[in-house]
Amino acid sequence: MNKSKAKKRDISMSEQKINIDDISKLLFSTVKEFGGFLNRLGEIEKESKISFGKFAELSKDPAFFSSLFASAPPEKVGNLIKNLFKFVELTPKINQAMGLSAEEKIELGKKLEELANTLKPLVEQK
Repeated sequence: MNKSKAKKRDISMSEQKINIDDISKLLFSTVKEFGGFLNRLGEIEKESKISFGKFAELSKDPAFFSSLFASAPPEKVGNLIKNLFKFVELTPKINQAMGLSAEEKIELGKKLEELANTLKPLVEQK
C-alpha cells in the first residue's frame, strides 16, 4: 500500500475516532446475536416437520404446492401465498444482509417483523 492510501485511511479512522473497543464491541455483539439467531433457527427446524432448506427444495416442484393446498381453506392458502411472495421479494437483501448499511439492515428487519405479524394469524388458526 502506498503512503497516501495509508495516510487517508489513518485520517478517516481518526476522524471517526474508531478504536479497538469499538471494533471489539461490534464483533462481540454481532457474533453473539448471529449465534443466537442460528441457534434459534436450528431449534425451530428441529421442532418443525420440515427444514427451511427442504422447503426451498420442495417448493421448486409445482406438485408440492398442489398437494399442500388441496385440502387447505382458500383464505389460508391465499394469505400464505401472498406472504410467501413478500418473503421471496426480500430474499436477495436477506442473503446480502451483512453488506447492507445499518439503516438498510434496520429497514429489512422491520419489514421482516411486519411480515411475521401478517403470518401470525396463519400459525394461530387451526
